[in-house]
Amino acid sequence: MIAVAVPSPARLAAVGLALLLSACAAPDGASRADAGARDASLECADFLGELDRVIDVAGVRDAGEHRIAGFPFLRVDRFTASFRDELGDEARSRAWIVRMRTLDERARRFEIANLPEDVFPIMQRHGREDAFAHARACGDRLAAQLAGQPAQLERVVRLAVVPDDYSTFRRAVGLYALTGMPFAASERRWERRTSRLFAEGRSAPPPGNVVYQRYEPATGTLPAAEAIAQARAALAAAPVDALGVPQLDDEARERLFAAFAPRFEIATSAEYDRFGPLLWIDLRGLVFPGAERYWLDVEPSQSVVYRRLAFTRYGAEVLPQLVYTIWFSGRPMQDSGDLLGGRLDGLVWRVTLDPRGEPLLFDTVQPSGRFAMFFPTARLHPKPPPESEPLAEWAYSPIDEPIEQWVGPSGNDVSTAPLASVELRIASHTHQLVGVARPGTPWGEPSAPNPPYRFLAADRLRALPLPGGGSRSIFGPEGIVPHTERFARYFFWPMGIESPGSMRQWGRQPTAFVGRRHFDDADLIERRFEWREPAEAGSAK
Repeated sequence: MIAVAVPSPARLAAVGLALLLSACAAPDGASRADAGARDASLECADFLGELDRVIDVAGVRDAGEHRIAGFPFLRVDRFTASFRDELGDEARSRAWIVRMRTLDERARRFEIANLPEDVFPIMQRHGREDAFAHARACGDRLAAQLAGQPAQLERVVRLAVVPDDYSTFRRAVGLYALTGMPFAASERRWERRTSRLFAEGRSAPPPGNVVYQRYEPATGTLPAAEAIAQARAALAAAPVDALGVPQLDDEARERLFAAFAPRFEIATSAEYDRFGPLLWIDLRGLVFPGAERYWLDVEPSQSVVYRRLAFTRYGAEVLPQLVYTIWFSGRPMQDSGDLLGGRLDGLVWRVTLDPRGEPLLFDTVQPSGRFAMFFPTARLHPKPPPESEPLAEWAYSPIDEPIEQWVGPSGNDVSTAPLASVELRIASHTHQLVGVARPGTPWGEPSAPNPPYRFLAADRLRALPLPGGGSRSIFGPEGIVPHTERFARYFFWPMGIESPGSMRQWGRQPTAFVGRRHFDDADLIERRFEWREPAEAGSAK
């Protein structure tokens, strides 16, 4: 199996250097060398085309990033696409291409790792390592040529757009303009109910005979001031590319994730309320021939949190995001009318930092994209939804004050109460977030101590090892986890989302039934909040 590590800063520098050297190449090179280069480029284009065909036939296409038509060596996500109209100079254009090359290289690692053995050789490339090495070399060669082809670069700029995950056709057929109104009313009812749960559980757990389990990070929980200082040092030491994106090495990432790692308090009724790592189970001998042999499950005896480093924007500022995800084996159906019960469930907690390493926003969603909630700090002030979308799911927060104040003592001066790690209170069955608190303010008495949780890279799920060898992504070619369908899909389709309620891949998570919103929108924060530092006295950031 080929390695699926994230490309290192050294690898990014190598791609950037190739682009730079191509841009600086002498124009009077020998015609024979030019002909050889053209032949090599044609062979590369043919190879990448054949590789894509094999990947699609095998059904192992990775949907995390968007492929750019006509440029099989580039992929784009919403964050990277947000720079397409702001390239300006050669250095920014080069950094932008490097980002898209990196996204493609990473996705191809997973796609090639997940190919069955019997598809090799692919155009004389024997085995995964050989195929990946050639795909990488070809991608670098073709990307380097863009530096000398302004017209082609302009095409890339036009095409580097990530489509949203809403079907306008479905909305039209489903009479969205009318059916959206009862959906919006239902959403408001859920918001009121959730706000009430947060208020009732602020100082005490809900009544009832429920067992609580507590999970803490193996890295420990740092005092807030120390955690922020650690994050500030990690970001200050990181080089920044021409787009303003910090190039964080492994050590810096470790420090950031440890500094803001949440603690979990989970109301636990059964094994489905205990989170753990995802794994494939081999059902050979237990299923009919031709039926699905591998079954995705959670191992609750191990406490694992999946982590992802992402970035978003606020104006010209690039903001790091620390994404923590836990997975449960399922959400049990509570009655025959339960539209959201089914296999696999989870919770995503995200911490958005400012460029100095201080939390700016906390937010959460479930892997399906449902139940999005925002927890702004005192520096963010909500903006109203646009007049054109008065019913849209916009920026719901279940608390009515900045999160520093909500989790602090009554009357606490939020300006002197930094917040880093947060204790998350999670309901049984639904696995919805129902409370937040500072670490050390327990919600309930745990029935037994749990081992500290450890981190795994979220990208591991894009090529999860199979029993006996090989790997498979937990996500299908559309970015949806197979066999996690909910009955909601039969009723919610007029909102334009494919298989609503199913578990979804990062980059493919629409988070609103009414309106259009994605968890990874690059302007998610800027559209919904005004950033004001305390000393700015009302001026926008």
